[in-house]
Amino acid sequence: MIITTDTPVWDTPSGMGGTFTVTLLEDDPASPTVLARVCYGRLDEAGRYHPWREWDGYTFLVARTELANPRRFADPTPPYRPPG
Repeated sequence: MIITTDTPVWDTPSGMGGTFTVTLLEDDPASPTVLARVCYGRLDEAGRYHPWREWDGYTFLVARTELANPRRFADPTPPYRPPG
């Protein structure tokens, strides 16, 4: 997957006291879960994505109800507010 300035992303709890920024790889509206990919990196001035290998690309199933703060990857990250 190529991450760009327009890639839609959400925040979800990491389970370690913080959050992950994720994009969705599979999103079946009939399913209560989605397959999420961690977007752990930055965009340079030209808009190219540079991953940080520690977490970038990690995939996992997440409950749709755990997705918060929808935005584009290049948008400023808002303060985390739990869903609901």
